[in-house]
Amino acid sequence: MPTETGRRFLVAVGVSRYQHLPSDGQLGGVGEDVRAVRDLFTGLGYTSVLEGVGEYDSAHGIRERIRFWAEDVELDETDIVVVYFAGHGYAPDRDRHYLCCWDTKIENPASTALATEDLARILCEGRLRRLMVVLDTCSAGAGASDAAGYALRTLAYRFTGGDVASSVCFLSSARAKDLAQDRAFAPALREAVAAATERAGQRQPYLDLASVVQHVNDHFGESGVHQRAELAKGAGTGLDPFLPNDSYRPGLPAEGTDLDLQRQAAELIEHYGPRSRGVEFESEQGRYFSGRERVLRELVDLVTLGSPLGISGLIFDRLVPSPSDGRGTRPPSVGAWTDVADRRDVVALVKALDPLFGGVDDRSVDNGPKAHDAAPYLTSRQVGEAVAAGLSA
Repeated sequence: MPTETGRRFLVAVGVSRYQHLPSDGQLGGVGEDVRAVRDLFTGLGYTSVLEGVGEYDSAHGIRERIRFWAEDVELDETDIVVVYFAGHGYAPDRDRHYLCCWDTKIENPASTALATEDLARILCEGRLRRLMVVLDTCSAGAGASDAAGYALRTLAYRFTGGDVASSVCFLSSARAKDLAQDRAFAPALREAVAAATERAGQRQPYLDLASVVQHVNDHFGESGVHQRAELAKGAGTGLDPFLPNDSYRPGLPAEGTDLDLQRQAAELIEHYGPRSRGVEFESEQGRYFSGRERVLRELVDLVTLGSPLGISGLIFDRLVPSPSDGRGTRPPSVGAWTDVADRRDVVALVKALDPLFGGVDDRSVDNGPKAHDAAPYLTSRQVGEAVAAGLSA
């Protein structure tokens, strides 16, 4: 699973009881849906907050609880928030999309119901820049594509620029005129995330939301559910960070590397990784160049062959001293540093060390079928030139 510097929060709002609706208007499956969604997202690394919000709460009460929580935890641009709402929703003709609360009066939505776009507005009043609202209501698509969609685009415009990409999305369980079926969307979403994870493989850090929505609709079709989920994006390009891919493995060999080379890479890292840090087991941090302090103090020029120093998450981030702002620390006595790597060398996954350490002369060689063997490296023209230059200095 990809790592995140920010926090992940889930706000699951469920309204099953309605003061002004008859018995057949009550939603007995909302609690089960909320629990299913909570289990799904906590399994993806989210912290569930404000549990129980929505039950017997007015629209004003829900707004205030979310607002107070957001202020209290001081959401910032690195955090990720998902809001899930399960209950009744409707869109009066030529009006906003509303979410029904305990005391909502259908004939008076402006003062008794929760405007869908308010969920986004409340949370994005501060520094939060990554928000997904999941609507499990009737006419949910209206909230995504009409008034709420417009609000999201407005918020996205506010947060353009900066170092953290904005991502604001609406995932609706039903189209603008669809009636959402009780207990239908939550299990479909769970199955869709599992299917998307299986297809995403190990190199994709996040699941594609469009793919997840397609899987949800496939599940609906197979189950005879007559509604269709939709996705509206107010900001962001590429993969949105809301659904981490549990199968993601950083530092894998480039796609297309054959299985034999992948096996060789795993064996080499398992064998040399701990020893290169002066420890016995891979789980121990240790220190690279351990036991070589005297040699490094006397070094003038350095030549590295098929080096794994640039592999993020496996080696580079464990260097001592630790990298700062994506830059590693060069050994202080090193003058000229030449790094030589074969393009098929799966141990040297990162071929260019200069962007990471500065002042490194990165050179490429072709070692043929023995990409990581020492012999072709040591007999290459590039290594010979680097050694000759060091001896003549």
